[in-house]
Amino acid sequence: MPLISPQTMRALCAAVAGDTALAVLGFHPVDTRAYGRLVIGADGSLQRIVEHADATEEERRIGFCNSGVMAVRGDVLFPLLARVGCDNAKGEYYLTDIVTLARADGHRVVAVEAPELEVTGVNSREELAVLEARLSEADVAP
Repeated sequence: MPLISPQTMRALCAAVAGDTALAVLGFHPVDTRAYGRLVIGADGSLQRIVEHADATEEERRIGFCNSGVMAVRGDVLFPLLARVGCDNAKGEYYLTDIVTLARADGHRVVAVEAPELEVTGVNSREELAVLEARLSEADVAP
């Protein structure tokens, strides 16, 4: 994520205060197919992150997605990591499971919204070209 701003990172880190142990940076992408969804509860807290491969059709309609960026209190993070399992569609260890585990331990978990352009990932020359075109359209310096 080459374009994430200091302001966005400060907002994410500031969200981890008081009784909030974990904050996830979310965004609303144009195309949600490649992203896990952020499930927000009625109280505004983040309930869980559902990876695309594990999401129901209803969950796939959620437009608020996981950027992959988190801020977590250190005293909470390491015990949670020890409990992450691989019981999912891909049989992989999902870091995102720490959201559910933290909530089960009574910790408050929140999502902080970022502009899509800031959290756009670049994994290929094609993706770089697309990002450069979007930057040019937005008249934003890289």
